[in-house]
Amino acid sequence: MRRFLFPASFLLMLCNAVWGREIEGVQVPEKVELAGKTLPLNGAGVRIFRLLGLPVKVYVASLHASGAVRSEAELLQHRGPMQLTLTFLRAAGQADVTRSWQKQFEVSCTHSYPGFEKDRDTCVGLFKALEKGSTEVIQIVGEDTLLYDNGRLLGTIRGRDFQRAVLSMWFGQKPVTAELKTALLGP
Repeated sequence: MRRFLFPASFLLMLCNAVWGREIEGVQVPEKVELAGKTLPLNGAGVRIFRLLGLPVKVYVASLHASGAVRSEAELLQHRGPMQLTLTFLRAAGQADVTRSWQKQFEVSCTHSYPGFEKDRDTCVGLFKALEKGSTEVIQIVGEDTLLYDNGRLLGTIRGRDFQRAVLSMWFGQKPVTAELKTALLGP
C-alpha cells in the first residue's frame, strides 16, 4: 500500500504544479499567458461577504504577475503585465452586479485623480449579469486596463491612474477583505 501512496501523492503534486490548484471547486491555473509572457500565480483566495454575520462565498480571485508581488507598494510599482481573475460562485442579476461594483469603488478605492469618476463609471457600466461560474478578468498591460467577461473583451481604460485605482480595491488600505488581500499577495 505504501508503494502505491507515494507515486499517487507525487502525481497529485505534479498535476497541481501543472494545472494549478482547486479552490471552492474552481481550478486556478499556476500560469497564464498574457502579452507574450508567462505569468506565474502570485496568490489566490475566496471573497467572503458577511450577511447578517453569516459568511457568503462570492468569488474565487487569483492574481498572476510577471514577478512576485508581496505588498501593495510592490504591486503599484510593478510594470509587467498582471491579471486579476474573479470566478463567481453564485449568480447575480445586472442590478446587483452594478451595485456591487459601485459600492466596492466607493468603499475600497483609495486612489483618485482628475477624470476618475468617468473611468469608474465606464468600468462599472461594462459588467453585466453573472451566472454561477462566470469569470470577470482585469488585465494590466502597459498603460491599458483590459476588462473581460467570460473571455469576451468588454472594454479598455487607458492610464496608470486607473490601474492604481482599480487595484487599490483589492490591495489598498481598505481592501475588499484583508484575508483576500493577504491570499492574493501570496506566501
